Amino acid sequence: MVSRDMIPNNIKLLFGFGIAFLVAIFITSISEAHGTSIELTINEDRVEIHALFDTGEPMSNAQITVYAADNPQEAWLSGEADAEGRYSFAVDSSISGLWGISVRKASHGELLYFDVTPNGRITLDQATERTPLQTGLMAGGVLAVLGGIAWYFSRPRKNAATSIG
Repeated sequence: MVSRDMIPNNIKLLFGFGIAFLVAIFITSISEAHGTSIELTINEDRVEIHALFDTGEPMSNAQITVYAADNPQEAWLSGEADAEGRYSFAVDSSISGLWGISVRKASHGELLYFDVTPNGRITLDQATERTPLQTGLMAGGVLAVLGGIAWYFSRPRKNAATSIG
């Protein structure tokens, strides 16, 4: 049988990085597994929502709550998506600023934003989804932390008796 002391430290380190990489991939896949794909489109003074699970299944009867820019703590409008996960509403273009939309079904959902300019034009806030770069950076951060932990525990141990005095 091969003892732990016979395995070179660089092999232990590579093994630790391999385990850390697999854990990082597993963690990021879990965070994406129960996601949603919600699309907002602007059609003149209306906002149209199409809510889907990542599997492509519609978020039928999802709860929709709209928050106006002038009072983001209270619901401006509430409704329910149809069987295809669609919902639309007219925006009060006299209320300028950042509006919020909550789309929820059970424990799934998202909070999205759109902006109404002072001249009444509706624009989408493009930063409502996690980009592939953000996902990669999160996985890299998890990998770096787990790799550091693996490196720390793979170092040779100092004998406590020889380090005193």
